[in-house]
Amino acid sequence: MEYAVDIVFHSLQYLAIIVFFDAFVLRKYQADSFWWRVAVFGAAFHVLSQVNNDFFKYFQALAMVLLLYVVLWVLYKGDPLYHLFLSCMTYTLFCAVDYLIIFFAQMFCLTDSFQQHYDRVTTQVFIRILSALSFAFFASLFHKPADEGKSIRKWTLVSLLFPLSSIFLLTFFYHAFGDAPTSEESLYGVIALCLIGVCNIAVLFSRDYLKKSIREHEMLVVLKERERTQKESITALSAAYRTQRKMTHDFQKHLSVLSGLLENGNARQASSYLSQLRRDSTERILLVDTHHAAIDAILNQKGMAAQQKKIDIRFEVNDLSGMKIKETDCTVVLGNLLDNAIEACEKLPECERWIQVSVIHTPAEGEEPGSLFLSVLNASPFVKISSGQIATTKQNASFHGFGLRNVRDILKKYQADYDFHYENGQFVFSVEWPEC
Repeated sequence: MEYAVDIVFHSLQYLAIIVFFDAFVLRKYQADSFWWRVAVFGAAFHVLSQVNNDFFKYFQALAMVLLLYVVLWVLYKGDPLYHLFLSCMTYTLFCAVDYLIIFFAQMFCLTDSFQQHYDRVTTQVFIRILSALSFAFFASLFHKPADEGKSIRKWTLVSLLFPLSSIFLLTFFYHAFGDAPTSEESLYGVIALCLIGVCNIAVLFSRDYLKKSIREHEMLVVLKERERTQKESITALSAAYRTQRKMTHDFQKHLSVLSGLLENGNARQASSYLSQLRRDSTERILLVDTHHAAIDAILNQKGMAAQQKKIDIRFEVNDLSGMKIKETDCTVVLGNLLDNAIEACEKLPECERWIQVSVIHTPAEGEEPGSLFLSVLNASPFVKISSGQIATTKQNASFHGFGLRNVRDILKKYQADYDFHYENGQFVFSVEWPEC
C-alpha cells in the first residue's frame, strides 16, 4: 500500500512539474511523441525520488535538478542556459511548496483529534499533491510560454545564482528538520520557506519584465532604423525627381541645338555635341532596372547613397519580375547588407572604395523551386569574425549587429544557405535563397 501511494504521489508531482514547464517553454513534440517521452522520464523521476541512501541523499537535489534539466533539453525548445535556470527554479519552488505543506500540516492538521478520523500519511500525501498541482495550474494560468531571445542570456546567468542558493537552503532545511519537525521548528520553517518562495517568484517575474523591456528596446531600434531608411528613400527620390525635371527642361533645348546643327550641315559638330551630352549624363535616374519595383527602389536608393560618398558601386542583376520571395524580407536583407558595405567603404581612402552587388533570380523548373542568389562584395578594413559574429567598433552598440542579426533571422526563416567572410581586404556576404 505504501509503495502504491509513493508511485501515485511521485507521478502526480512529476505531472505538476510538466504542467509548470508548459507555462514557460514551448514543446518540441506533439501528442503521443511528447507523452511517451514524458513517461520514460517519469519512471526515472520516481526511481530517483525513492533512493534513500545516506550518502546519496546529500546529492539528491543536484541529481534531481540534472534530471529536470535533461527533461527540458529533450522535450522543450529554447536556450540550454535558460533550461538550467528553469530546472533550478522549478526544483526550488516545488520543494518550497512541498516543505511548506509538511510544516503547515505539522502545525495545524495532524493533531490527535485529526488522526483519530483520518490516516496521517494518506492525508498529508493528498494535500501535498493537491498543492503541487494547484501551484502548477496557477503558473500556467498567469504565464504563457514564449521564445527566448539571445539578448537576455547574460541576465539568465545572473538570475541563476538565486535559485541555486535557494536549493542549498532547502537542502539545509531538509537535513536539519527532517520529515517530522517540531511545532517551533515548523513555525520558523514556514517563515523561511515563504521568504524563499516569494523571492524566487519575484526573480522569475523580474526576468520576464526584463525580457519584455529588452524586446521593446529592440523594437525601438527597428523603428529608428526604418525611420533612417525612409529618410534616405525620400532623399534619393527627391534627387531623382530633380534630375528628371532638369533633364525634361533641357530636352527641348538640346533638340533645338541638334536640329539647327544638322539643318546647317554641321554633322561633325552635332556628333561632338552628342558626345559632350553623354559625358555630362553620368548621373542617371535609375542605376538598376530589375523589373521589380521594391528591389529597384532599394538598389537605386543605396546606389545613389554610395555614389554620393565617392564609392564605385557596380550591379549585376537579371529580370526579377517573377521572384516569389516576400519583398519586405528581401529589401530588409539587401538594405542591411548594402548599409554595412557602404559603412565599411567609408573607412577607406576614396580611391579604394568599391562595392560589387549581384542579385540573380533562377526561375522554377518543373518540381525544382526557384531561388535568388544575393552577393555583396566590398572593399573593407580588417573585420574580426568570431563564432559567427562580427566584432563591433561602433560607439552605439545597441544598433550594431542588430541589422545583421535581423538578416540572419530572416534567412533562417526561409532555410536559406548563407556565408560571410573576410579575406585580402575584401568582405563578402553571399546567400542562396530558395523560393517557398
